[in-house]
Amino acid sequence: GVDMPDMSTTGDDDTAEEEVDPVSLVDDSERRRHEKGKEVIDGRDQITLRARLSETGRDFDIHVSKSDTVRNIIRKLACEASLPTEKKIRIAYMGKMLKDNQPLEIQGWQTGHVVNALVFNRE
Repeated sequence: GVDMPDMSTTGDDDTAEEEVDPVSLVDDSERRRHEKGKEVIDGRDQITLRARLSETGRDFDIHVSKSDTVRNIIRKLACEASLPTEKKIRIAYMGKMLKDNQPLEIQGWQTGHVVNALVFNRE
């Protein structure tokens, strides 16, 4: 048989626990901080937005809420596309640059439509 490392060894599993815990704590507080700044999200409010990155031509699907401002969407997209911080994203739709401080919907975006994510270098 294959030798499985024996998890029940005393002394060992204490340290294992120690290592697992702080990480999940950080996760939780991060997540909570994330949730706090937002109104309660209604599940029906969740949409998948497809954004095409100008730089690579790749499409990214990000989960956003209809009430998310373009700025929030850009933040999620930058994260999803793992863009370096010196890159800046602007969202364009139907040839118009969208305003960062308003939700997509207000600006005429239709659910299901692809938006263009234009990637710039920060000055």
